[in-house]
Amino acid sequence: MQTNIISVTDAAIMTARCSAQKENILAPARQNEGIVPTCETFTKAAFESLLSISGCTAVRIYSAMDADLKIRFVICGVNSNNEDIFIADTSSSEEPIPSVVENGSRCPDYCPPDSPLNS
Repeated sequence: MQTNIISVTDAAIMTARCSAQKENILAPARQNEGIVPTCETFTKAAFESLLSISGCTAVRIYSAMDADLKIRFVICGVNSNNEDIFIADTSSSEEPIPSVVENGSRCPDYCPPDSPLNS
């Protein structure tokens, strides 16, 4: 079974490479606008809401883009058939609305303290 675990050393190499190269994947006119994030932080409760969905066996992270053309991450649950499954949000109506996790704290603007993954 795949564990998805790598060493912090390997992760630091990968995040440093991304940090060094992320502007190079953009058209020159769009570079240095903070389009590609360093990271996005989500609460524990956000992941617990996904993992508590009946049948959830994994989480999936999609690259997305907000109205300001900034890359964001949208996270949903995944069932044993590798299908996306969604949170049933009833906070704005009595009828459940299929929902996903988003609205993390995005860096840049809200960046964490230095660590091996972001320094």
